[in-house]
Amino acid sequence: MRNSKFIFLIIILFFLSFCAPITKNQKTSYFNWDIELQHIRKIAILPFENYTKNEGLASTIREMVLAEVLAQNIFEVVDFSITDLVVFEEGLEKSLKMDKGTIKRIGDRLGVQALLIGSLTHLEEIREGSYSYPVIGISLRLIDVKSGAIIWECKGVKNGYSLAARLLGLKSKSTVELAFELVKDMLKTGSYDKEMA
Repeated sequence: MRNSKFIFLIIILFFLSFCAPITKNQKTSYFNWDIELQHIRKIAILPFENYTKNEGLASTIREMVLAEVLAQNIFEVVDFSITDLVVFEEGLEKSLKMDKGTIKRIGDRLGVQALLIGSLTHLEEIREGSYSYPVIGISLRLIDVKSGAIIWECKGVKNGYSLAARLLGLKSKSTVELAFELVKDMLKTGSYDKEMA
């Protein structure tokens, strides 16, 4: 009897392994070693662009990025209210399409050496039978205000699929939990690169 339960469990695990998520966890990053990071002490985190239908999550992720940048002691950050006022005055509140001159002007007005531009690139809820899990994609880009060049860029996709949760009938991680994990992971890459420079 015990052997038949064990064999049944193995068959279920084998079957569920083929039902693994289609969207894999991915992260790609780029670092421009030609730019010296010693002169970058203070940054501004611009409002995040949102390419999904979720209205509020992009601003929540921006707050997460701020918290992690400060917690990891990567840079000083200009207060959002000041940054948002300058973005509004520059007429960029609807689209962050900027040329080199605009980047330099915003940097000078905010007294920063770099701008962090982010976006919520992907968000979906995947359902497999009674089990569902979120998938989220985030992009972060640090731009040097003097040259307009990209210093660091990271794009990440993370899914909340858990085989254990599925087997035990538990809920997957929430979208916000998943976003926080992804942001933390992405910024670890950025701070590691900063230390190595």
